[in-house]
Amino acid sequence: MPRASRAALATTLALALSALGEGPDAPERARRLIAASPAERLSRLAGPSEELGDGLYHALAVESLRLQRAGQLAAAIDVAGLAAGVAERTGDLAGQSE
Repeated sequence: MPRASRAALATTLALALSALGEGPDAPERARRLIAASPAERLSRLAGPSEELGDGLYHALAVESLRLQRAGQLAAAIDVAGLAAGVAERTGDLAGQSE
């Protein structure tokens, strides 16, 4: 797929994901979760599922796509794993299937 097509697809996907109900602070919460230590990540994922909702999964998915486009595949996989953990804890079946 040509680079321009990939960029357009990624932009469209990012806009669609954000339109699915991402809370206004979800990108910031995603950044904090990504920057946390492994122990802190586990603690946050084990916390109340209400704190993981309001678009956190979608913000993580968008960040994973951004990292993938930037060629940072290891980081993209790491963030995708966080997104999967959030989807599992919040019962987001669509997120789990992604």
